[in-house]
Amino acid sequence: MYRSLLFLALVTRLVQFCLSQDSELIPGPAEVASEVNSNIDPKSDLSPDEFLRRGKQYFIHCSEKVGFFSAWRSCNDLGLELAAVVSEKDNQLLAEKAAHVHQELWLSGTNLGRRGDWIWLVSRRQVGWGNDYLKWAPGQPQGADKCMLVSVNSQGGIWKAADCHEHHCFVCQKYLT
Repeated sequence: MYRSLLFLALVTRLVQFCLSQDSELIPGPAEVASEVNSNIDPKSDLSPDEFLRRGKQYFIHCSEKVGFFSAWRSCNDLGLELAAVVSEKDNQLLAEKAAHVHQELWLSGTNLGRRGDWIWLVSRRQVGWGNDYLKWAPGQPQGADKCMLVSVNSQGGIWKAADCHEHHCFVCQKYLT
């Protein structure tokens, strides 16, 4: 019950925020697509061990940089979700595929409305759920009402908190069945 109320409050705040922003153009189709195996499906109510052998496909969008909420809407418009990186394997494979982009990319993590309480917006699960997987840069996350970026470097994908209004490339995902 509490989780549902928290999610409803978050969605209400997101809608209010989106309505207060200037509209942004939605980027075109995916430029890069690659399959990535995932150890955990954050949408399921099953334990993390039961998600083995499940996969997902990532789509990197970089034709135009957009704010977090436009990225979220763009993925939804394409029948996809803004990505949630839930394992080291996900993070490394995404980093390998995004290495040529040389840009920070929006993921679906946010602490909007609750400082220090990071969730994956697309699954309503806490970041680190099931396996305690976190990949924050040193000193991160910092600040309230932030959204999550992944920065790809020689160490792989490293997360950081950023102002949701900033314009960046983004990653969408689709779970394979």
